[in-house]
Amino acid sequence: MPQDGRGTEPVESGSTVRDRWRRAQSYELEFWKRYENQLPDHGGALLPNLPFVLSADLEGKSVLEVGCGPMGVIYFAPGSRRVGVDPLALEYTRSLEFSTRGVHLLASMGEHLPFGDGSFDVVVIGNVLDHVDEPGRTLDEIHRVLRPDGQIILWMHVIPRWLVPLRRILDMVDSGHPHHMTEAEARALFRRARLEPTDSNTEAPGLAWTSGWKAILANLAMRSLLVKGRAVEHLATADPS
Repeated sequence: MPQDGRGTEPVESGSTVRDRWRRAQSYELEFWKRYENQLPDHGGALLPNLPFVLSADLEGKSVLEVGCGPMGVIYFAPGSRRVGVDPLALEYTRSLEFSTRGVHLLASMGEHLPFGDGSFDVVVIGNVLDHVDEPGRTLDEIHRVLRPDGQIILWMHVIPRWLVPLRRILDMVDSGHPHHMTEAEARALFRRARLEPTDSNTEAPGLAWTSGWKAILANLAMRSLLVKGRAVEHLATADPS
């Protein structure tokens, strides 16, 4: 993936990442309006990756979820202090019926987290990094707000290397994702942000809420990358994957 001078973000031509991000925000809001009945408060299932989050020790810890949306894991996880941020937070609370279950919800972008350095023990960012405007800057911000050795819990969709030549087509047809990264590209961003994976695996995305040819192709071609990691000052060795 071509890089700019900071070495953290893709360089795009034609339809820019920012253009696709704006369209993706509209898509995201309309998606949840259409599928409001799938929210847990309306009888829908909890997020399938909730057990992955709960396998971490969150009791008594300050926990932030970046891009929590209306059914983030933060609403169903323990913690002494629970905060959720999402650019659409106000639109969600105005347009949808759901309970934040005592979570402090703020409207903010991941690239500019409104917290001081070292504010949280744990940051969760689930199915979000490929939706943000600037993934590298978002990870830098997560590193900044994590306490030394604080934990990041992340999952996201990644594409196989054979789909890279078709990335521009994916950018056009997959309006919900401003970015289509390979696993290697995602891991390179983690390393640049000084986030060291401690546990990771990939699995089928299981996109069950949509139908049609897009969903079929997505489930066949995409994978979900799940990572637990820690914030470090320097990575001793490069991640070989």
